[in-house]
Amino acid sequence: MPSLPPARPWRIIVADDHEWIRQILVDVARQTLPAAEVVVTEDGLQALHAHERQRCDFLVTNHNMPNLNGMDLIRCMREQTPALPILMVSVKPAAEADAMAAGANWFLTKTQIMEHMPGLLLAAAAKGGHLPA
Repeated sequence: MPSLPPARPWRIIVADDHEWIRQILVDVARQTLPAAEVVVTEDGLQALHAHERQRCDFLVTNHNMPNLNGMDLIRCMREQTPALPILMVSVKPAAEADAMAAGANWFLTKTQIMEHMPGLLLAAAAKGGHLPA
């Protein structure tokens, strides 16, 4: 019986223009899902191109970025991949309503990342069949 090809790793795109926040997001993703591939981008346009080259399974995006902001990135991603789990992070709590209207599944302020992002990643990975439910 032929063996099945190995399943590809779960792919997470992190898009944030602030290096220290980007590093926190990457660290949380890698600590939470060590087998996942984390693609690091500095703005929305880079994230969109990364997704077009190789589809991701989860997007973490900042609200305010150069070249393509988080709201427009979410709208583009929703057009290409409607069921993609998307987390928006922002320093501005008031951005939550706009994030949800644009199509984000979740919104966290940057002070909530460490506490809440691991649970969101684990829940999305389990729903996508990458972890036991």
